[in-house]
Amino acid sequence: MGDGEVLQFGGGAVVVVAVPGHTDGPIALHLPSPGVLFTSDAVANAGRTMLGVFNTDHVRAVASLHRPAELEAETTVFGHGDPIPHDAAAARRAAAAATA
Repeated sequence: MGDGEVLQFGGGAVVVVAVPGHTDGPIALHLPSPGVLFTSDAVANAGRTMLGVFNTDHVRAVASLHRPAELEAETTVFGHGDPIPHDAAAARRAAAAATA
């Protein structure tokens, strides 16, 4: 699966978003229609929304944090931490702004 690839799944589309930095090949999955984002380990939500930890390439990880922040998704599910069911875009944007 590559960045920007669109997969048909469950009667809708899933957009692949490359988010390297934690390791070389992580992806996030964006479901635009229902407004859901699965961040993998690129973004965590442990007390606050933030850059995922234990990254092999910090510069790429920070850049990858900004990719999900640009997406419109009401709900976010993280690789680590609790999901945010409502207004998750604001939390992702705040995390990206804190690492700018």
